Amino acid sequence: MVEGQSGLLAVARTGEKVRFNKSEGVVRFASGAEAFLYSGACPEKLRGPEHHFAWCDEIAKWRHPEETWRNLQLGLRLGTAPKALVTTTPRAMPLLRRLIATSAVTRGRTADNLNLPALFVAGMEKELRGTQARREELDGELIEEAEGALWTRGLIERCRVSLCPGEGRGPGGGAWAPASAGEQLKRIVIGVDPPASAQGDACGIVACGLGADGVAYVLGDHS
Repeated sequence: MVEGQSGLLAVARTGEKVRFNKSEGVVRFASGAEAFLYSGACPEKLRGPEHHFAWCDEIAKWRHPEETWRNLQLGLRLGTAPKALVTTTPRAMPLLRRLIATSAVTRGRTADNLNLPALFVAGMEKELRGTQARREELDGELIEEAEGALWTRGLIERCRVSLCPGEGRGPGGGAWAPASAGEQLKRIVIGVDPPASAQGDACGIVACGLGADGVAYVLGDHS
């Protein structure tokens, strides 16, 4: 983002002096403007600083996307119209879905970049042909379903039931009120998938129940 061939130092105006202090993580422009570097792996560093603009690159690969984005938004409050620009290869993740639904979106394909060597583009097309990676990496497509998924989003939506009285169905086919939900379940199990590494902090927790009708229900996903 700073030193690459299309980074800030390379695309600065002709004659504009731009200084990059790596140890401080600061880019200083001749106008007096400053750009500060942060990482999606360290969301706490965004607590406190205030900014006019933000450029978020590869947000779909951030280690802590939700917390980092939230802390950034709390400090994006200088000037009359603070803005954020997000550039990323799309991934089916909750944060990116929300941003796409509420933001102005511009899409681009690898083939649209006229500055890339034709041999590189042809090589990538050949390497990734027919794969999900091609649609994501080369076409910039947001793929909601994993390739070959047994449990599709459409199937999950069709199987949802309501916990509100008089709506949907519960075990046995009738309305499933919260007060009586436990009574209609033969067994309730809590599943815990703890972090697998010392650095991990994501823990999967789901509550499932076996209904009197023999059907298994996911009562809550608290990952």
